[in-house]
Amino acid sequence: MKIYKGFTLIELLIVIAIIALLLTILAPALQVAKQQATGSVCLGNQYALIRAWLEYADISKDYIIGGDTIGTDWETGTIFGNRQHFDWVDYPQDEAGNYVQPANMTYEDRVRGIERGGLYKFLNRKLKAYHCPGDDRKFAGTGVAAGYRSYSVQGVLNGHDWWAEYAQMQPIRKLGTIKFPESKYVFVEESEKEQGHNHRSWALDPYGLVPIANGWWDPVAIFHNKKSTLSFTDGHAIMYNWQCEVVIEASMEGRKQFSCPDGAHCPDLVYMQQGVAHGGHL
Repeated sequence: MKIYKGFTLIELLIVIAIIALLLTILAPALQVAKQQATGSVCLGNQYALIRAWLEYADISKDYIIGGDTIGTDWETGTIFGNRQHFDWVDYPQDEAGNYVQPANMTYEDRVRGIERGGLYKFLNRKLKAYHCPGDDRKFAGTGVAAGYRSYSVQGVLNGHDWWAEYAQMQPIRKLGTIKFPESKYVFVEESEKEQGHNHRSWALDPYGLVPIANGWWDPVAIFHNKKSTLSFTDGHAIMYNWQCEVVIEASMEGRKQFSCPDGAHCPDLVYMQQGVAHGGHL
């Protein structure tokens, strides 16, 4: 008669401890792999967005699409807030076409805003191009506007109208007026966590004309292991590796009105400042 001997309690505990140890060791590597995978998708989104952005300018006699999201009527061409051209994304609206208050926005309201935006048809109506899979903000919330759109346009690219009051920051209306297009970014990954959604365009003032010295108004999003994607006015896109811990910390918190204490010694700040496209750049 054969006697089958099972595991003893001590042996089971040892196996469980080994598995737990292995999971502890592998978890960071798996997280990095996941972030790298989402980064590849995100980079593809950036290429799609910048191609659509350039295509719009090509058929619009060099005029670039509105970089704000405050609202334009795609069908009638009605311009809200002195917009020069249709905005790339319209403001969220309900089924009746009424603009929705932030606290009441649903995922469906956001989709309608994206679909009524000026770039949607140039992206072959692919909704996922507007969302980074690493963006974990919920699609719908209660009492706070939920996020879906993971990208914003640099504010001076036909975006925030309030830049126009400063001579150095005259907004860009035509593609051909952008100097050094290979270094001027268009779409930035953004993740406002306090508001729950990305509001309007992404703003950085390299001159200190608004009360954000050595920093930017809107937070950047870092979803890909200390990296973010950017796309540029010449049509290329990159994965940028952030270097300053203060920038990374502020970004992970989704902090608005970020000011870098290192100032000119922060390579991330210098890089983003040099990428601003406006009438006063060198």
